[in-house]
Amino acid sequence: MILTIEQFQKDAKPWLAKVKETGETLVLLSGAEAYEVRPAGPGTAEQSVRIFEGELPKRSIIVGDPEDLVHIDWSSEWRP
Repeated sequence: MILTIEQFQKDAKPWLAKVKETGETLVLLSGAEAYEVRPAGPGTAEQSVRIFEGELPKRSIIVGDPEDLVHIDWSSEWRP
């Protein structure tokens, strides 16, 4: 199936249901670019997220030793 991005945006849910039902790849066209939408296959949502996370670059958000964050004493800031 081939659609434009605009056609897909109008009725995304029925198109995604059809892709899931038939297993056929949906090709979306946007100018000179093309995108493929296909079922992820069997597995849980958690497995799908792990696969997606594997595609992302690894970044460290914490600057310094994460163990230092565990031992911060906030008792002087706490007001019951």
